Amino acid sequence: MYKGPIAAMAVLCLTLPMEHREAQNILRFTEELAKKAGEIQLKAQTEGFQQSSKTSQVDMVTDVDKKCEELIASRLKREYPDFGILGEEGTNRSGRSDSPYRWIIDPLDGTTNYVHNFPVYDVSIALYENDTPLIGTVHWAPFRRTYTAIAGHGSRLNGNPIHVSGTSKLSSSLLATGVPYDRASSQENNVNYISHLIPQVRGIRRAGAAALDLAFVGEGVFDGYWELKIKLWDFAAGILIARESGAKCSYTDMGGGQYTMVCAAPALYPVLMQELNKAGDSFSML
Repeated sequence: MYKGPIAAMAVLCLTLPMEHREAQNILRFTEELAKKAGEIQLKAQTEGFQQSSKTSQVDMVTDVDKKCEELIASRLKREYPDFGILGEEGTNRSGRSDSPYRWIIDPLDGTTNYVHNFPVYDVSIALYENDTPLIGTVHWAPFRRTYTAIAGHGSRLNGNPIHVSGTSKLSSSLLATGVPYDRASSQENNVNYISHLIPQVRGIRRAGAAALDLAFVGEGVFDGYWELKIKLWDFAAGILIARESGAKCSYTDMGGGQYTMVCAAPALYPVLMQELNKAGDSFSML
């Protein structure tokens, strides 16, 4: 077993509340891992990669997804052997039975964008204590932008504090959303919400990387975001970054590991929720 200071810190965290200095050290470690994974992504964009479909033609996976998850998960297992790990590409490790800590990883958020060389994709790493996010890192490799947050200590972009917008009117807002993979076969495909909101807002963006959507809300680029049928690894790090920069975010588990979420600047949140509920009932439980 690894005997270095990080492993010693991990054991300490199992028995004591995590202190800010400990959290800072762990955050720096996640930044290092995310940037290494980002280097793999950038290199493969020029040297080539293999791709295939998972559940459908629009649900893609590449060997880069798997390489990045293997890198991140193996390092996390070594440094934090008692923590659980959940990764999008199959890593699912329980950790020590009495440990409340679990890593949640999306090694390549925005795989379809990556396949098409659209530079909106990221590495997402979060540490949770039971159901509470403690640490979040989202690294946007093509632009070398790293969003980070520690619970109770704010959010940062490349080390500089970020904050949500002050927007309160839909007519002044730029929103983000996504559409589910089963959009061709399910009527709950977000089309009704998009069509209802388009006439009322300045614009709606569908960038295809949920972690970055949430980070952009935290940065004040987007004023709000909503989505149906997303997975925990899609938002695990991003929701902490958004909240710690002042956003109001709500989500609910709809079953089958799928979540519905709304996140927005505080003044815009109730207005956005009101309009979403006019368009359908998918957000009525938030």
